[in-house]
Amino acid sequence: MSNTPAGWHDDGSGRQRWWDGTAWTDAYQDEQAQVEPVVPSAPQRPVVTANGLGIASLVTGGVAFLIGWLPFIGALVALAAIILGVLALRKNQRKWMSVVGVSLGGIALVTSIAVTIGVGLIPADELATAQQSRQAEQWAEKLGAEEAEAKKEAEKRQAEEAKAAEKKAEEAKAEKEAAEKAEKEEAAAAAEKKAEDERAAKEKAEKEASMVLVPDVSKLDGAQAEELIESVGLKAEFDGGSKSVFAPGNWQVMSTSPAIGKKVDLGSKVIVKVEKKKYTPPPVETTSGGVDAIDAWLACTYYAETQFPYGVKVHSLAGRLAERLENDEWFLKAEITPKNEYGTKVSGMVMECTVAGTQASPQVTSFLAY
Repeated sequence: MSNTPAGWHDDGSGRQRWWDGTAWTDAYQDEQAQVEPVVPSAPQRPVVTANGLGIASLVTGGVAFLIGWLPFIGALVALAAIILGVLALRKNQRKWMSVVGVSLGGIALVTSIAVTIGVGLIPADELATAQQSRQAEQWAEKLGAEEAEAKKEAEKRQAEEAKAAEKKAEEAKAEKEAAEKAEKEEAAAAAEKKAEDERAAKEKAEKEASMVLVPDVSKLDGAQAEELIESVGLKAEFDGGSKSVFAPGNWQVMSTSPAIGKKVDLGSKVIVKVEKKKYTPPPVETTSGGVDAIDAWLACTYYAETQFPYGVKVHSLAGRLAERLENDEWFLKAEITPKNEYGTKVSGMVMECTVAGTQASPQVTSFLAY
């Protein structure tokens, strides 16, 4: 059945049934008549009717309704609205527009006729009087409007003049404030300049009062010159030429910069040019036999080694307690660190030794270790 066209066919039960081309439907055909299925037709487009006369009637009727109180003119416009409305009804245009236009036109026609008749019944003198009264009212209204406009213009002019006067007052106030501000600034600047001048003069006076003279250090060594220069509130810095100055006392002052006698600020630096003194070694103390301190220490050290066979350290420099020449003998005292038979160092011991004799043969005259 898949290739069978749509139509009435026997469904196998002996009855005619509608086949839609793809499947059986619920429609059956009786034996007397065959009813074809109704196929809906395409919707028809509505016929659009023009409404120009109806719209014209409605608009004209509205105008007639507004001016119907005018004699003759209102009647003519009302007749036009009625005629347009009748034509619109005959041409089957929108009914409500035509009816409203005819109604408004009729009301305006009646009103215009009544006004026209009333005007015809009024005597000419009364009509003229009424017209004059109306003209007088119109002139009064016009004069009132002109007076109101003139009053409005006067108020506007007064407001502008007041605003201009206020602006001018504000400008004058601003100018006055600016002048006062400038005057104050000038006074403040003058006061500040005066204070600055006074401060500068005071600083200059204080500076001059704080200035001191470079002292005369020409005949002093470096240490003496440094002490004298610092005593007057100055700072000394040594210039040894190509050599560094470590012990000023060993140098002789040659000159200064600034020069001696010149006034300088308190705390200023004075360059002291110095020259190395010629060194004269102090005399070496010896006994009458020529034994000096070194010979005495060597003799005591050798003697201590004989007293401590397991070893001993004589602290002749760091542990030196005494070294003096008296009664033609050297008395030496120092810390020692001997060792016992186990090689253990014994700390806290002191040695006293006396040496005499000659340089070639120093003699230990006494030795005490404790």
